[in-house]
Amino acid sequence: MVRHYTNGGERAQWSEDAMRAAVIVVQNGMLLKRAAIQHAVPRSTLRRKIQPNRLGQPITKSLGHRTVLSDTQEAQLVSLLLDLESKLFGLTVADLRRLVFSFCEANRIPHPFNIEAKMAGEDWASSFLKRNPTLTIRKPEGTSIFRAAGFNIKHRF
Repeated sequence: MVRHYTNGGERAQWSEDAMRAAVIVVQNGMLLKRAAIQHAVPRSTLRRKIQPNRLGQPITKSLGHRTVLSDTQEAQLVSLLLDLESKLFGLTVADLRRLVFSFCEANRIPHPFNIEAKMAGEDWASSFLKRNPTLTIRKPEGTSIFRAAGFNIKHRF
């Protein structure tokens, strides 16, 4: 996976509303080719969207590969990382990659990560950190018990 990808093509120029309208008219009996021309949507995409719509799935645009973690799973992972950060448990990028691998294994999530190294990929980790700018992953420093206790004292002014 390329870290700094720039899209050079003109894919997915159709709107979801136009695709929904084209699917409806095809299901009502219009020819697929005529519906694709009339609603300005690609014929092959229209053909692919008809069957899932009959099964009740929504029509959405999706470009690229399927993500490893869903939005809710990424939110769980972010909350876990923020919780660890609030407890002064610093994580490096390698720790993050190991944690994600074990998270996927524990929840039986299919993943393309390295099974021998038991780590997620570097590209996945950098993309994850770009998607979640609230996270800061850096080399942890040692903190004395007294300094850590000082972080927890509530000051009254």
